[in-house]
Amino acid sequence: MNPTTLTLIQIFGPVLFIMGISMLIRRDVYIDAMKNLINNAPFAVFAGVANLVVGIAILNTHNIWGTAPEVIVSLVGWLALIKGLHLTLSPETFFRTTKKLLNKSFMLYGGLVVTALGVYLSWAAYFA
Repeated sequence: MNPTTLTLIQIFGPVLFIMGISMLIRRDVYIDAMKNLINNAPFAVFAGVANLVVGIAILNTHNIWGTAPEVIVSLVGWLALIKGLHLTLSPETFFRTTKKLLNKSFMLYGGLVVTALGVYLSWAAYFA
């Protein structure tokens, strides 16, 4: 496995796992956090810039499309970049889309997906 991929999945795996479990256990907290993001323009700008930085940093070091872990890491980079662009260039459309997704069932499915990705990446990083 590519050494950069290994390093990134050693970070992303546990973080996504913990975040996913937290999303499942504390759905209301995540919904409130997203509502606060929507109602706080300065924080939304900060979040957009942070996503741009993370996306560009990942893609500058890792834009590899071979194995499943490599694809997941590259997708995380692209998704962070796209989210950052969306938040900084068109926050209103981002907010409209987010408002439609602010419900417990979306958080349930999102939490399950994030937890599963975390389990898979942790397994690939530490046991495969």
